[in-house]
Amino acid sequence: MRPHGWVVYSICTITLTINKHSNTSNVYTF
Repeated sequence: MRPHGWVVYSICTITLTINKHSNTSNVYTF
């Protein structure tokens, strides 16, 4: 795995988590 792989994975995971807890808010859309 490339060094920046965990960064991308973390961002994706955090984004999905935020979307789950705030489906009505699109503030954190990447």
